[in-house]
Amino acid sequence: MKLAAIDVGSNSIHLLICRTLPDRSYEIIYKDKAMVRLGSRVFASGVLTDSSQKRGLVVLDRFARVIRKFDVDHVIGVATSAVREARNGGTFLKDVRKRTGLKIDRISGPEEARLVAVAVGDLPPFNRGHRLVIDIGGGSTELAFLEEQEPRLIESFKIGAVRLAEELRLGDRPGKKGLKLLKSAALDRMGPLHRRLKDHTFDSVAGTSGSIVCLGMLAARRAGLTMVRGQTFSVTRSQLKQELQYLASLSLVERRDYMGDQSSRADIILAGGSIFLAILDEIENDEVQIPDRSIRDGMIVDFIRQKLEATAADHVVRLARMAQARGDDPYDPHEVREKNIVSLARRYHYEAEHAHQVMRIAAQLFDGTEELHGRGPEEKFYLEAAAILH
Repeated sequence: MKLAAIDVGSNSIHLLICRTLPDRSYEIIYKDKAMVRLGSRVFASGVLTDSSQKRGLVVLDRFARVIRKFDVDHVIGVATSAVREARNGGTFLKDVRKRTGLKIDRISGPEEARLVAVAVGDLPPFNRGHRLVIDIGGGSTELAFLEEQEPRLIESFKIGAVRLAEELRLGDRPGKKGLKLLKSAALDRMGPLHRRLKDHTFDSVAGTSGSIVCLGMLAARRAGLTMVRGQTFSVTRSQLKQELQYLASLSLVERRDYMGDQSSRADIILAGGSIFLAILDEIENDEVQIPDRSIRDGMIVDFIRQKLEATAADHVVRLARMAQARGDDPYDPHEVREKNIVSLARRYHYEAEHAHQVMRIAAQLFDGTEELHGRGPEEKFYLEAAAILH
């Protein structure tokens, strides 16, 4: 099966096409991206500009043609902070559907964080122990705390590289003073969240997204580290800080020249890097691992787990089995959603026998009326989850 994942971000729009393998893993056969800046001025005005929408439509129309060329079986599309916050975001996605045939769904910040966590947690180095995953986008920053691959806490807050860069328009050579202002603003926007980070300990910290990857690669290059494309690499907090201070000492023109093929991020790298280092300073973490993973990978992994590995009947069995289990019983890492649902139900002392009976009846009604409603396994799962939580 061929799958395509489209990520309509505040800064860039990405396309990933892959082929699923017999062992339920996948291999990437095509990747593309375009910096569209849908988030330009949207966080201040509340609307997507006409020019950014036109740029987005052109890119998505091109992606749709590529998808048809590859004869993709299923397309997963999500839009993040810029589109979800814009008052005309829904209208834009309707225009995309009309012009390209692509269905793009607006997702919440927590769902964005969950998908990033799924992507990173699927990698062998990160599927054991306690991990913190940090993803800094154009309009928002997501944090996920993983324990043995399971997201224990997921947070999203409205501070991103594009948003912060537009809010604080610094001089051409902002220097250390400018970085201090960016960090202070980042901590202020995070509110109580950054204080909560101090209550957690981590075996490792992983950073994803364009800003983090870009700063990490520049810092690794300055330190003379060897990087292999597609593989996780590590940098220290001091190396990241040194690189960011150097970038802040340059003018925008000089920064673009220095950053080479990453020059399109020259105007937001200081903001994105400041958010990242503000978090690292709060948790006093000295080393960061930067895997070659993104929300697109999470979308693919999530689809494989939910659609290919588990049927609707599997979900019913999982929910019932986990609800009836006692204590911290072993569970398959693919059961994260089910375990979270059951944990929430237990927290509020749900009536298990009644909830299970409602779930069984609801599932029977769903199956018996499938020809009328035309819904699939994902919708059935939501119905079953609602039965547990009602």
